[in-house]
Amino acid sequence: MIRTLSFILCLLFLSSTFSEAHQKSEERNTPDSLAYSSMVPNAWIQHFALIERWVAGMRPTVTSRALAYISIGAYEVALPSMKGYRSNQELIPGLKIPALPLDVSQYDWNIALNACYAKLDSVFLLGALPKYKASITHLKDSIDSIFKPRVSGKVYQNSVSWGLAVANEIWRFSSTDRAAEAERSIPYPNLYPSPDSIGQWLGEVHGGYKPFTPNWGNVRRFTKDDETLVSPPPPNFSISPSSQYYKEMYEIYTDWKNMNHDKRWVAEFWSDDIVNSLWTIYTNFCYSCSIK
Repeated sequence: MIRTLSFILCLLFLSSTFSEAHQKSEERNTPDSLAYSSMVPNAWIQHFALIERWVAGMRPTVTSRALAYISIGAYEVALPSMKGYRSNQELIPGLKIPALPLDVSQYDWNIALNACYAKLDSVFLLGALPKYKASITHLKDSIDSIFKPRVSGKVYQNSVSWGLAVANEIWRFSSTDRAAEAERSIPYPNLYPSPDSIGQWLGEVHGGYKPFTPNWGNVRRFTKDDETLVSPPPPNFSISPSSQYYKEMYEIYTDWKNMNHDKRWVAEFWSDDIVNSLWTIYTNFCYSCSIK
């Protein structure tokens, strides 16, 4: 009940900010992305954070991949309005973003982004319960109800079609990553030989102590192959109290045993499964900076 009320209040707040943002867009009378605020992306980012934690199978590996594709889709939708930027298809082999059919003046980027986000959230959050799937439709319709009356029927349809065209290509391209699809469909593979030697992780209770997406290293990457981007190896496992590994693990254990308000605040700040946590703040900040 509390989450439902919070969601409704969030939509009411966004309605007022959307109206103000679109008024500024009309005053500037330009199709350039600088005339638009970041309210639509922010709304969908917040919504994703609200429901992702309740969707089965959405753990760090699967979630980060979904966010990567969704964000690429949003970027490609607004790209025609951004001068001096280039498409990711120049950098990612196999990605084929369609050409914008009409002049940029025939589109509203808020409407196009809304259509793209709604489509990609619905397909990447496949395991969502009906009430969460319904919330995707509800958010899409709520945003549409704000911007649709301010444009012609033709511009509205052009914008929706463009957003869906890009979203469909992103989904098609993501589906060609067979390794990722296999990991996503069977996140706890029975045939994977779980290590049982000392110093090896044994998994978690939710997966029957089986490793989650153990072959994720074979999934398509978006960073270039560069040795300078590889993290240093972790310290070697050791049960010796004088070893680096033991000291680091014992520090975590001690903090957990002696948890207080300040330590919990720090832990929740860095957590990836709490609404308005660090990754959400950073993403919203980047969107806000991009329109200034």
